[in-house]
Amino acid sequence: MLTATDTGLMGQMLDHRHIRFMVQGIIIVLIISVAMLFMDWGLRSGTMPIEEITFKGRFKNITHAQLENVVAKHLKNNFLMVNLETIQNDIEKLPWVDRASVRRKWPSGLYIEYMEQEIVARWGEHAWLNSNGDIIKLSNAALVSGTKPSITGPEKDSAQLLQTFNDYQERFKNIGLGLNKLRVSQRGSYRLTTDTGIEIILGKHDIQSRIERFINSYRDILARHQGAFSRIDLRYTNGFAVLWNETASNEFKHSVLWGTYVKA
Repeated sequence: MLTATDTGLMGQMLDHRHIRFMVQGIIIVLIISVAMLFMDWGLRSGTMPIEEITFKGRFKNITHAQLENVVAKHLKNNFLMVNLETIQNDIEKLPWVDRASVRRKWPSGLYIEYMEQEIVARWGEHAWLNSNGDIIKLSNAALVSGTKPSITGPEKDSAQLLQTFNDYQERFKNIGLGLNKLRVSQRGSYRLTTDTGIEIILGKHDIQSRIERFINSYRDILARHQGAFSRIDLRYTNGFAVLWNETASNEFKHSVLWGTYVKA
């Protein structure tokens, strides 16, 4: 049975707990109110303007002016409201930009880092391939440095064809030849051209075995007669046909194996 003293103590405890809850509630309301006031102030366009933009990247084919023009469209928003992803996407739309990253630089700046396209090959007549095999159309192709190999084929296969070209290039290096063209028709027929001007017709079937046949024949026979022929047709079951130049001797012409023609 509770005494009057016990009842008084419990009442005091309940009063203290009630007061504590009230104080905590008031503090929470104050914190939320201050936060909302700060957010309201911070989100106004006239407050916290972007005052500094830092670019980091290789300025070879991209100028500061091009990047600044892209970013300038987004500066009407303040430091907190600016959409970093949108800026990144717009920068990556520039023809020479491969990828970019954008982040805030406290208290009032943006830090923008980007990488230029690494052009590794020509694609068709009017476009290029970057190192990822993406098709790139450049406004000023004259800025592409050095001689690039040429690749043509279905656009959906651009990355795969770049890898295929690089693989073939490595294999041809073993016999002292380089490649400068890969052509794949819409029907899937392959043709290669070496840096010495030899056209190699592979067709659509058994591409790897035909390349191996050419490499072996070139190493064993054809390399000794460099310049005597301009085209090799490997669309045969066990041999190949040769388009001879006038410099080729009749004896050598008759030493090449022919096979049964298989139309590509």
